[in-house]
Amino acid sequence: MAPFADHARPRVYAMAPGCDFVAGFVQGLRSQLAGQPPEAMARTLIYVNTRHTRTGILSEFANLPPGFLPVLRLVADLANDRAFPDIPGPVSPLRRKLELSQAVAKLLENDQRFGARSATFDLADSLARLLDEMHEEGVGPDRLKELDLSEHSEHWARSLEFIDILERHWGLNATPDHHSRQRLVVERLVESWQVQPPDHPVIVAGSTGSRGATQLLMKTVSNLPQGAVVIPCFDFDLPEAAWNSMTDSETGEDHPQFRIKCFLDQAGLTASDVRPWQEMDDADHPRQQLVSLALRPAPITDQWLTEGPLLADIRKATDQLTLLEAPGSREEAVAIALRLRMAVENGERASLVTPDWNLARQVTAALRRWNLTPNNSLNESLLQTIPGRLLHGLATMFGHKPEPVPLIALLKHPLCHAAAEIDLHRRMTSRLEAAIRKRMPGQDLNSVFSDFRAEPADNGEEEGWLAWLERFLAEIPEVTEGELCQLAEFHIGLATRLYLGSQLEEGEFPAVSEAEKATIDFFEELRAVSDAAGWLSGEDYLHLFRSVCVGRTVIPEPYLVHPLISIRSSIDARMHCPDLVIAGGLNEGVWPRHRMPDPWLNRDMRKQAGLLMPERRIGLLAHDFQQAISARTVILSRSVRSQDKPAVPSRWLSRLIGLLGGLGDEGNAALDDMRNRGEVLLDQVRRMEAPTKLLTPARRPAPRPPQHARPRQLSVTEIKTLVTDPYEIYARRVLGLRELRPIGAQPEAAVRGILFHEVMHRLFEKTGANEEIPTAARLMEIARQKLSEIEYPEHTRQMWISELDNMAEEFLQMESRRREMGTPKFFERSGRIVLPGGHFTLSARADRIDCLDGELALYDYKSGTIPTPARVRQLDKQIPLTAKMLELGGFKGIPAGHVHYAAYIRIGRKVSEEEVVRGGASLVAEIVDEDQFDKAWEEFQELVTWMLDEETPFTSRAFMGDDEYGEAYHHLARFGEWDFTTGIEQDADDA
Repeated sequence: MAPFADHARPRVYAMAPGCDFVAGFVQGLRSQLAGQPPEAMARTLIYVNTRHTRTGILSEFANLPPGFLPVLRLVADLANDRAFPDIPGPVSPLRRKLELSQAVAKLLENDQRFGARSATFDLADSLARLLDEMHEEGVGPDRLKELDLSEHSEHWARSLEFIDILERHWGLNATPDHHSRQRLVVERLVESWQVQPPDHPVIVAGSTGSRGATQLLMKTVSNLPQGAVVIPCFDFDLPEAAWNSMTDSETGEDHPQFRIKCFLDQAGLTASDVRPWQEMDDADHPRQQLVSLALRPAPITDQWLTEGPLLADIRKATDQLTLLEAPGSREEAVAIALRLRMAVENGERASLVTPDWNLARQVTAALRRWNLTPNNSLNESLLQTIPGRLLHGLATMFGHKPEPVPLIALLKHPLCHAAAEIDLHRRMTSRLEAAIRKRMPGQDLNSVFSDFRAEPADNGEEEGWLAWLERFLAEIPEVTEGELCQLAEFHIGLATRLYLGSQLEEGEFPAVSEAEKATIDFFEELRAVSDAAGWLSGEDYLHLFRSVCVGRTVIPEPYLVHPLISIRSSIDARMHCPDLVIAGGLNEGVWPRHRMPDPWLNRDMRKQAGLLMPERRIGLLAHDFQQAISARTVILSRSVRSQDKPAVPSRWLSRLIGLLGGLGDEGNAALDDMRNRGEVLLDQVRRMEAPTKLLTPARRPAPRPPQHARPRQLSVTEIKTLVTDPYEIYARRVLGLRELRPIGAQPEAAVRGILFHEVMHRLFEKTGANEEIPTAARLMEIARQKLSEIEYPEHTRQMWISELDNMAEEFLQMESRRREMGTPKFFERSGRIVLPGGHFTLSARADRIDCLDGELALYDYKSGTIPTPARVRQLDKQIPLTAKMLELGGFKGIPAGHVHYAAYIRIGRKVSEEEVVRGGASLVAEIVDEDQFDKAWEEFQELVTWMLDEETPFTSRAFMGDDEYGEAYHHLARFGEWDFTTGIEQDADDA
């Protein structure tokens, strides 16, 4: 008797949630073919949903005694089926994307309300997805033209302009894409099987029929004489009333079984007609009943009240369930990694199931501490691989002058100079980086490189490296636009020259690792479809490269992965049931994800056209969740906070918690046990990351260097630092440590202050006693000229010019009052004075000194906050000490004289006259008490004597009342391992 001949048609089988689908399917298939000749297995044709399912089935057969294998095909591979040569082969997805992008670009040129030009390829992707869906569901452009738009906004009416684009890719005259050809092949198979059914078993396994073409195939196969459909994760506990309630996609689409219900309706079956594929194990039946009730369709959740108390063995249903609620995403990832490592120790098969790619990356990184690499079916985006990052960095520079940060990032990339002498390259790159750090941010990189180039090379290899880099820098801005093939050749050529380095003239980009092979394949495909791209700018090419690479994944090197642990996407996890399942990322917005907005059709338009509703994706993820939670041992994991804000639990997890919480003491006790098991795991994480032994609390650093090593010179601005944070003086002056200026950083406050000082210097440097006060126009002329000399972002320069323009008139009005006390004479003058005994030197730089009748007025320009008088008396001794140096003749070329006035002048902000009178946040903050100059000088001499004493410690953050510490040396002082309550006593040998 032929297989399945004793069963009525249509034949639909299913496996319950929590079953190992792959193992159960193979076992059931062998049972169905029991008594058949050995070749019956070889004649069996099986269509599976994913490559992982096919790989799993082959692995199961590999563990069985020798025998024939069935014919395994992917449902998606029907698009490439050559059984019907009259159907043209499918067009490349990339070619179709490029063709659509050209049409979308023209649409954006006419109406930019659809988006900017940079969104062209993203819009083309969304249009391609819509086209795929229309092919799968059999919805043509004519259906869209019939939509009733009377109640919709103008935006949605305009969006239908894309119908003209769709019609070019529809119908007999259009080359079919992957999905349209798949449907065409399925339709032809259906026609041929109706005339002449196959004389061998045909099975569709692992699919729920969520796509139109797949649903048609499943319906046809279930009616074949030897056909059968095997559905995963079928809820046998769902009552008939619940099945019948799912009649509307508006209310039932998000239920895990809704797509199965749609297939059964198409096949003319009910849930009771579905038969188990193999004998069901009752061991996990209480769990399945609990989950089935928790996930009931929304309109009938009132059944919790009636059926909830009837649930038996609540403790048994949850005794292998753990609820892990981590404080944050990092703690969640580490806890999952720790549990996977424990599974390896115990010899268990364990899987993390999550749609969250970021969580998968964090877990993979956490596992590296134990040299474990999971088998990750989510794979890595080509853009995130080593060659992908190199190529992306190059693409961002097309048509532009190289910037410091991306250039140094490229030169430090592991593939750069990898084929040549790497030590030379690293040494020269470090020298170039140091040269960049010395320059003011915003300056042209070419000028930096010219200075670097002027340094004499030690040998010919260094000279060759410099010439190589010069050629590379000159090449990058050359190509700004062109055809796709030209840009791609230029791109891969640049990457190859970076790889070969300065010592090799010829060679090829490597293709050794999986990522490198995928990169070469990517460029070969770009060349093959370049005729469909049209003319591209460098910016267009960057967006295209980024858009395509993000969607391409690279499988991990197979010899690196551990056989017992894996990370799977939710759809891949349907087919496997390991010893331990960790459902990770169970937060709203992650599992399920927020649906992406459709820029072409809104919800009502989709419903009118007969397309899938947005909730379809949620229903599929709910189906995956039901399979994951039904495994024997399960950890439900989420983070309480995500991105520094509270996270909302996944709707399915909330349902489970809500149901258990409403089941009285037994349900609450079970829920508490689930949480306690999660806390045990989190506690293990805390203990693992805590210090391995008890350490004495860190002491505040207070080194005591010998007297000969103590600073013998300080500037007046460093005196405040000596009082507030002596350790910074120790690090800078004794240890000689200087903070590295970040590459490409924009220290706008510091640069702004320097520029404003120079503007004031130029404004007054030639002003004599009888000359008029400069005008606001003159001030702004100097400001614009000075700001044009620096290569800073235009918006920043305009903002600074606006600041100066706003304060110019008021500043010059106050200048008239300053002229009554003196005439500007000295600008940006440096001074120094040696204390009696010659053991210490104090230096200063005065911004402006005015003279009148033998007396002096001292001014200090401030572009930031002006210290209050109380602050000046206590800490900020810059003005008093500089004034005293003037009186003692400490400035060369300036005769000693009495300083009768000293003030801060705020520049760069407009303030009111009221603020000037009040003096709190004024343009000029006066230091009125001249006696404090002498007092400040005496205190300074005492401070120097104290500092030079060998017993004096350079204590970190010594002044408790100050909150303006610089952060440059905090890591050196290990601030955070001690606090302000920590004592500062220290042994002498700790210096």
